[in-house]
Parts: sequence; C-alpha cells; structure tokens
Amino acid sequence: MSPCTGKVLAREVKEDPSITAVSLKEKHHNLLQNILVQTIRHCLQKDLKLAAHHTDKKLLLMEAMKWTSADWQKVMFSNERTFWLVRGNSKVVRRPSSVSHCDPHYTIKTVKQPDSVMMWGAFIGHKGSVGLCFLPKNVMMKATNYTEVLEENMLTFWSIHDAKYSMHDLAPAHKSKAVKELIVKNNIGVSDWPGNSPTSTPSKMPGK
Repeated sequence: MSPCTGKVLAREVKEDPSITAVSLKEKHHNLLQNILVQTIRHCLQKDLKLAAHHTDKKLLLMEAMKWTSADWQKVMFSNERTFWLVRGNSKVVRRPSSVSHCDPHYTIKTVKQPDSVMMWGAFIGHKGSVGLCFLPKNVMMKATNYTEVLEENMLTFWSIHDAKYSMHDLAPAHKSKAVKELIVKNNIGVSDWPGNSPTSTPSKMPGK
C-alpha cells in the first residue's frame, strides 16, 4: 500500500474513528479496488497504529449477555451489502513462455470496474425477515437514501412485529443527523454494533 493511500486512510479515520475497512473500501472504490479488506484492516491497526474498537465490543457484549430471549425477539437486525454485477470466469489460460503476454489469443476479457447493486435487508427474532430493498444500480448507501430505506421498509414492519430495538453497525450512513432524528421521532431503541465484530456476535447469543 502506497504512502499516499495510507494518508487517505489516516484522514478518513481521523474524521470518523469508527469507520470500518469495508466502508473505506466502498467509499474509495477506485483507490482501493485492488486492495483486500484484510490488508486495509492491517494498515489501520498496524501501520497507522490505530487500535480496533475492542473496548466498545466488550462493553456491548457484556450488556448483551444480560438480555433475555424475550428481549432478543424484539431486536430488528439490519445490514446492507454490495453485489458486483459481473460474471465469473474460471478459465485457465496456459501461455507458452515464447509468446507475448499481450497476445490476444492468450488473454481473457474482464471488467475492471463492474456495475454494482447494493441491497438492504432486515429480520427480527423468530418472526423472520422484514424484506429486501435494492438500491438503483451503482448507487451506494448514503445518509439520504438510508433514511428513505428505513422509512419505507423498516418502519412498515416495526409495529407489526412489535419491535423494540434496531441493531445496525456504525457505518457513516447509519450515524447521520437525519437518521438519528428519524430514530428519535419514532421512538426506536438503537443498539449500535461496532464494525469488524468479533466471533461472538449478538445474533448468535440467543441460542446460548
């Protein structure tokens, strides 16, 4: 990773200390498209000497362990994910060493920056899924459209499923002023889950 890229990451983390490696890769897709999330995470924790949010995770885990099964049944979990619209190609090309690597006969066409679709989904306790919401092609989740997604999807099922808490991670779009106002206005309890969560995630606790 170049020093220039490291400076960009350092600046982003300084502005938002809770930003995750996945969010950084999505936000700076052109810059980080060829860099693995694990490499970005390593740069944040080792090269830039930025500690992970282990304290926040530990505190939340300790609090979550006090919840009963009935409490967890009122939690609505939500998250979004980006899917790249590109068909995989498993061909293996064997090029003789005497042939140029630019020979079109031994090359495979690929898409360097494929189109993408971001999907939001949620589920609650034993009552199942809330539904799926697809953003327009190549549109990333921002504060504005995240608020619209919550209003049009989550709030519709909130009273139907008798939900009490909403649990999402600390992505920048989830912490915007507009989202916080929506949460307060609709009296929604929020349990923020730190990014890059440990193995003992809250979704696995109710069965323990």
